[in-house]
Amino acid sequence: MFPSKLARHLVLRFGDGRWAAAELHGSCMAADVAVLRLCDEAELQAVSAPFRFSRDLPRQGERVLVCGMTQHGQEAVGLSGLVSQPRQRFRGVPLEPTVHFVQLALPTLPGMSGSPVLNMNGEVCAMVAKKFEEHGLAIPAERVRCVVECLEAGYPWRLPVLGMEVKVGGTLTSPAVVVKSLQASSAAAVAGIQVGDEILAINGTPVGSLLEMREVLLQLGDTRQKSRLRLRVRRSGCSLDFHLDAPRAPSGPQDVFAIQLSE
Repeated sequence: MFPSKLARHLVLRFGDGRWAAAELHGSCMAADVAVLRLCDEAELQAVSAPFRFSRDLPRQGERVLVCGMTQHGQEAVGLSGLVSQPRQRFRGVPLEPTVHFVQLALPTLPGMSGSPVLNMNGEVCAMVAKKFEEHGLAIPAERVRCVVECLEAGYPWRLPVLGMEVKVGGTLTSPAVVVKSLQASSAAAVAGIQVGDEILAINGTPVGSLLEMREVLLQLGDTRQKSRLRLRVRRSGCSLDFHLDAPRAPSGPQDVFAIQLSE
């Protein structure tokens, strides 16, 4: 969704027909977010007031508007539709997602990835990420905002590395995330986590599925802060708390594999 590492210098075309030179200021492949910076200060001043980000998920059935470019179109398009599900997950989506998608009931055309999804207050509530079958899928704006602010400040966004493999456990009605294996001398092993522990929460946020665990870790990628985690686990029927000082994942697509996941 964002430019490759080789495409650092870019040319942008705005909806009003203006062209401007820009450069890739920062990107995070795990979050699927990039920040571009205009090279000309005059062009920067000419840009209208930036969009406001909504910190809340849109509601099911809420009307939204998407504005962006398409793969073969020469002009920007605007599309109106509804939010069919604000926290959707799919089986079979290429590259296992790291967040619950905002599912959109509107035409999603090739090339629209990165387009803002606006609510009726004119706030960006999501960012178009991909199309799966007939569904338009978008990343919640709050996930995008955190990454953007970090990249704008000149810092990379990298997930904490726990050093363990987890798998699905529990039952259909009461799912759980279970530690399958640990890397020697990893942050989790040093903290005292054991194979068979059920992860209940990370930094106070409940975790009941692999996707929820991905979401929590993705939120902790801000390298301006220490990667200090508190894991609550269930072991032999008892709840225990462990504190981890986790290293950061290296840059690149491997960011998303800060933990190994087994379905």
